[in-house]
Amino acid sequence: MDRQRWMYKEEPEISDGAIRYLKVACLISVIGVTLALIIFILTLTQN
Repeated sequence: MDRQRWMYKEEPEISDGAIRYLKVACLISVIGVTLALIIFILTLTQN
């Protein structure tokens, strides 16, 4: 089987929509993880 014909000839380009989506997803996940850690630490210190 010839797998060479399915390979990209040049470097694939990432669309602007995908980059924007990744930036928003990363920002939301960073804020979410930070809030989750803060809430977790605060609940541990209340005991």
